[in-house]
Amino acid sequence: PELATQSNRAIITMQRGRTWLLSLADWEIGLATDLPWEILLSTFLGEISGDLRGLIIDKAHFATGLGDIHLIAPDRPSGPIAIRSALGNIHLTVPASMEACLTVRAGPLFNAHIDSSRWQPDGDNRYVTPGYRDAVEPLELTIGGTFGGLTLA
Repeated sequence: PELATQSNRAIITMQRGRTWLLSLADWEIGLATDLPWEILLSTFLGEISGDLRGLIIDKAHFATGLGDIHLIAPDRPSGPIAIRSALGNIHLTVPASMEACLTVRAGPLFNAHIDSSRWQPDGDNRYVTPGYRDAVEPLELTIGGTFGGLTLA
């Protein structure tokens, strides 16, 4: 891993290509819960698993080329969150305490399985929780995929 600082920002870069050739271990990252974060987490080949509960998220982008994404959304107000998988499934859980809006931007071979007891359709490829319109700071989530599916709880 590399750590670079610029003004009041710290940038952590972890590249698999710079590790030992046969090193296939998972990377675990822990973030401070009292600092705001901008997250860009991307992998060409591999799975992303993340739990954003308790974190202050200014904005986040998670993407895989070939691999699944398992993500638990923040349980406090945050900036926009984008999640994309070219070939893989996305499993997203939004904490029950959060109101949210989800926009799905997907190709014809990407299926969405959305819990209809919690999420209501709100136009083309857009879903909201029942209290979204009245929420002071709801979550804004954008999901994209080419091949695979979305499971939303």
